[in-house]
Amino acid sequence: MFSLSRPIFFTTLLTLLSFLFLSTQALVLGNQPQADTFTKRGPPGPGPWPPTVCNPTDAGPGLQARQQAALADFAYLFFDLHDVQTAFDRWVPGQYINHNPFATQGRTDAIDILTDLFADGTVTTDVQRIFAGQGYGAVHQRMEFPGVVTFSVIDYFRFEGTCIVEHWDVAQEVTGTETNPIAFF
Repeated sequence: MFSLSRPIFFTTLLTLLSFLFLSTQALVLGNQPQADTFTKRGPPGPGPWPPTVCNPTDAGPGLQARQQAALADFAYLFFDLHDVQTAFDRWVPGQYINHNPFATQGRTDAIDILTDLFADGTVTTDVQRIFAGQGYGAVHQRMEFPGVVTFSVIDYFRFEGTCIVEHWDVAQEVTGTETNPIAFF
């Protein structure tokens, strides 16, 4: 009689369960775009596009895909075009809670500070990945102040409907002396 040892059995079982989970996710997600498809992208997602403004009461089937598309468009406007005002007008229309320890609260202050950040055209941002799910989303990006410093930044957002209402961020300085050759990105 054929018998598997306990470690081989569990390894096989975990492999099969992983395959089953990934297959199920593929069925659930269907043709939804995956996060990395939005790098250097134009306006994504379900139409009509572009929306006039986000919908704070949006709910129901497909909300995750609409939040993903909203975050991708926000990232395109904000990180690729550096059009802070349009990004906020479209996706952050109301109350904005900011957990950055060096920022003040509110939408207006955020727009002013972030517009100034990009004003001289020297700061560059390169979006690495975007994802949204369960009412939250994240944008991982490389932010460079040429000749000064480079950061790996993750901006983390909370949604109400398709509107961004809350923000956290973390940043790590990229020194160029990291031991890990694939550190950060």
